[in-house]
Amino acid sequence: MRQLTILGIVILVLSGCGPGAVTKEPPDQISIDPEQQAREYLLARNYSAAAEEYLLLAEHDTKNTESYRLKAAGAYIEGNEIDPAKQLLADLERKKLTGIQITQNNILHARIAISENSPAAAINWLDIELPVDSSRPLLSTYHETRAIAYEQNEDLDSAVNERLVLEAYLDTAEEFRENYQSIWHLLSQIPVPELEQQRTVSTGDTLGWLELAILTKTMLHNRLNLETAIEAWNQRYPGHAAREYIVPEIFTLTEQVNLQPRQIALLLPFGAQYRDISLAIREGFLAAWYEGSTDNKPIIKIYDTDKQNILATYQNAVADGADFIVGPLEKEAVAELISNGNLPVKTLALNQHDIISEDTTNTDQASVLPAVFQFGLLPEDEAFQAADRAWFDGHAYALVITPETTWGDRLYNAFNSQWEKLGGKILERARISADTQDYSTPVKLLLNIDKSEQRAKELTTIMGRKIDSEPRRRQDADFIFIAATPVMARQLIPQLRYYRADDIDAYSISSVYSGVPDPEADNDINNVVFADMPWVVDPGHVYSPLQQTLNNNWEQNESAYRRLYAFGIDAYRIIPHLGRLFMQNERFEGETGLLKATKDGRIQRQLTWTKFVNGTPQLLDAGSTH
Repeated sequence: MRQLTILGIVILVLSGCGPGAVTKEPPDQISIDPEQQAREYLLARNYSAAAEEYLLLAEHDTKNTESYRLKAAGAYIEGNEIDPAKQLLADLERKKLTGIQITQNNILHARIAISENSPAAAINWLDIELPVDSSRPLLSTYHETRAIAYEQNEDLDSAVNERLVLEAYLDTAEEFRENYQSIWHLLSQIPVPELEQQRTVSTGDTLGWLELAILTKTMLHNRLNLETAIEAWNQRYPGHAAREYIVPEIFTLTEQVNLQPRQIALLLPFGAQYRDISLAIREGFLAAWYEGSTDNKPIIKIYDTDKQNILATYQNAVADGADFIVGPLEKEAVAELISNGNLPVKTLALNQHDIISEDTTNTDQASVLPAVFQFGLLPEDEAFQAADRAWFDGHAYALVITPETTWGDRLYNAFNSQWEKLGGKILERARISADTQDYSTPVKLLLNIDKSEQRAKELTTIMGRKIDSEPRRRQDADFIFIAATPVMARQLIPQLRYYRADDIDAYSISSVYSGVPDPEADNDINNVVFADMPWVVDPGHVYSPLQQTLNNNWEQNESAYRRLYAFGIDAYRIIPHLGRLFMQNERFEGETGLLKATKDGRIQRQLTWTKFVNGTPQLLDAGSTH
């Protein structure tokens, strides 16, 4: 949300509020006009001191008490001191306020609502009839505040309209520039279909803004077409303000977001620990490169990050001419690279780390893109989506089964975090040892079968004879989240069926499926719903020409690292689209999922939902949880 400018608040507290203070000191005594002192405090951003000056004036100048209290409240709001501002406005005697002062009072209340993230309340405060004698500065402040409230309320069309009205009440070149930048910022967030709809009912300068936004969104990644379209736009709107203030930025933007590297460095660890993983990623990356057009195909150079530290490898790649880096893979190396903060070449890291550095989010202040994008196949993301899907399907009470490992704890924490955020409740969790052969006991504990059996024993003791009873499972859970390997799931699910929990929906993540079709073995996990990448479960991707090539050359369809081939493919294919994903909140249909970029440069995946039927993954409906 764009904040009200300092000039706007100064105008608000100074406009239409009565005369300045009268000094009472003798003529030969040098004095400072208290109102002038307050103005100087405002310009120096010493808002508390300015408010105190206005309160003193309110106390001594009883004819203008309400005017000075309004000014004091405005100064407090600008300094983010909301409570004293609220108190001042609450103490105003509204019957003494003029029409102008009532307008100022409502604007101040609206600004408080905006600061408290209550845009609907702010809009309500500003739903007033303006006095006919309202000054230009007051009207400017009024419309800017309404624009901010609408933007915070995600009513971008109304925010744009307010800023177009605001233009008539601006005076300086800086004010015009900031307002035009705000209009463009708002338009850039509106989807093209909505812009098209607005275009059909707009005229004049408004129509010019909309057409420029549409052609920019649709042609940003084709500079030649964009230049031709903007030249035609210039002819249609020769005096439009965007021609001076926005069009030059569009051409700068298209250069920045169109990532067409001439030489890509692929940084992977080929030592023993990560060798098979890196080989799969490399083969997928190169397969996508071979598949691409021969025109302007980038040079690929591959570097082994196990041979020296990551910073040295990165610097060597840049010195060799790389203008884009893909990698590193290890989370620790990603953290080290990000923490360094001096990255001259755009980078797509093949993992994600919690570190976010302002320097590496945008090391080149002339660039609109992060210096480092982070792309990884994180199991936590899959757990988040499992929670979303279960909630989307109408569930509320969960049982959770995970391995007794660090990996299992990570998945539980991720699922639990998202599930609680959605409003769901986890009733119980079972942790199963990796080396156990006893799956019955933890399942009985999870389903409260042990308690049912204990009650039967107690009743047998009381009655003095054996009682025929069938243990009953708990009835309060409506689904089970299982984070498990295929081997673990093939033993767990039959146990759940044995204890009559087969009517409870079971959700999992991609780890439940080996990626290699095995209907006979996977028949044991029928009806489990899980999320996986299209490369593995969507027939349109499974039988694609590229996958068939990899199957023929590397037998990747039989590989335990099958998903990493897809990861390598997406790591190559996504490069020219990173700018579009980041700038325009669009998505890229990848082999690993539907990909989008967050504001901090992380690549998120929306997975494909499937269900085991007759031991084979079958696609579910296209219902979305996002």
